[in-house]
Amino acid sequence: MVRFTDKQIARFRTAEVVVCWDMVGCPIPSGMNVVTVSNNIRGSVKKVGYQGHIEINAFGYSLPSVGDLLDAKVTMKVLTEGDVEERLQMILSHFLCRAVEYRKRVNLMLIIGDISRHSQFNFECAFNLLEMKRYNCILAQPKYLPILEEDTITTTWLWDTLSTGGQALRRRLKFADDDDHTSLDVVDYTSTGMPRSMSYEFSACYFDHTTKLKTRASNYHFSIFQL
Repeated sequence: MVRFTDKQIARFRTAEVVVCWDMVGCPIPSGMNVVTVSNNIRGSVKKVGYQGHIEINAFGYSLPSVGDLLDAKVTMKVLTEGDVEERLQMILSHFLCRAVEYRKRVNLMLIIGDISRHSQFNFECAFNLLEMKRYNCILAQPKYLPILEEDTITTTWLWDTLSTGGQALRRRLKFADDDDHTSLDVVDYTSTGMPRSMSYEFSACYFDHTTKLKTRASNYHFSIFQL
């Protein structure tokens, strides 16, 4: 279960939101374009209470027009077409590396296609590790899946709703200015102890005790140490 102090929650309220968007698994809806959808993503995130700058990194097989990308303020990474597993792992690797690059606390948002049949264990491990390092994780999926109920994820959307600027399924963090009539699933969390260390073999990035990124030619792994 996600447990943050009131001070940490207050920082998440105003911290930057770093978004990784899988445009293959969560495509632009018919009749819309990257500008409209990116604006809707930002609007939905603001609506749920996050006030910080929102950075969107998109991943897909084709490149929208440069003009649209500039207007949308989206950084696009074109992937080589391949199998689903390869695409998901590539996006997850980038998502985790962005966590390492940001030395300050940020909100990490993943918009990704159906992972229920592809590497769900890897994603669950990633969210657990990020939560232990006190990152706030946000997730959007194309349909309702069990991973949206994971306690390590504080805010969730369905893609159809997020892409049109709609309301989140839940937000488990309670911000100081929430009123008594919020329609979200708001839960108070208090600080608890943290394991001294934990390691997982994983195909992504490597966290060491100085929170520096190390790369290897084959497998990577995380080591999580007490903060």
